[in-house]
Amino acid sequence: MDSSILQRVMTSRRLRQGLASVRRFFGTGNLLRVLVALILAFGLWAWVTYQNDPEITRTLGGLPVVMTNLDEDLELVGDPPIVDVTIQGPQSIVAPLERESVAATVDMSDVEEAGSYDMDVLI
Repeated sequence: MDSSILQRVMTSRRLRQGLASVRRFFGTGNLLRVLVALILAFGLWAWVTYQNDPEITRTLGGLPVVMTNLDEDLELVGDPPIVDVTIQGPQSIVAPLERESVAATVDMSDVEEAGSYDMDVLI
């Protein structure tokens, strides 16, 4: 027999054996075991990740509010308000935050005349 024909026959036989092995693997209930193992692995990964960098809540108090875009013809009467900011997130991000790295601002560009206004504070 020619060596290339023999090689093709052997490759074909290995392919059929491999496919039969895959069919046997999934035919014996192993698919359910594989799915359960994947779900458990994902759950364990999520738990370990959460334990290594848990979520924390931190309050930065006494931040002065900065008024931006105030019309030149208008002026703020009184002191700008002071706010407390509560931040929640992974410990690795929230813990090192300093008061100086957080700014509270109010965009006054919509104010065109004198009066009392309720404005949103942007952090």
